[in-house]
Amino acid sequence: MFKSLLLSSISVVSLIITFNLANATGGIYTTVRLYFACGTKTDIIKIMNYARVKDQPAAEKLVNSGRCTILKGGDEVQLMSSYTEDGMEYVEVRPMGQEVTIWTIRKGIE
Repeated sequence: MFKSLLLSSISVVSLIITFNLANATGGIYTTVRLYFACGTKTDIIKIMNYARVKDQPAAEKLVNSGRCTILKGGDEVQLMSSYTEDGMEYVEVRPMGQEVTIWTIRKGIE
């Protein structure tokens, strides 16, 4: 009985440590409304470049194609990776409860 209880306690502690490590390394954030998000790193870099040079028709084409969207904000996401290019930090995030990831800029999550 004691051995079984000890093993159960160890399992619970291991599970808690695993969740805490996931939060520490992956980080849970909330999306900020009105920032672009895309399915690929290439597309988020493209759309942010279009925004930088104020090429609204090109940005609208990416959004209308379904490859990018505008964040509604308030969704919990896990930070998966980040990438910096030309001073802009891009982040790959996974919406909680989903298996797919999306890319946005660092300012798009808090």
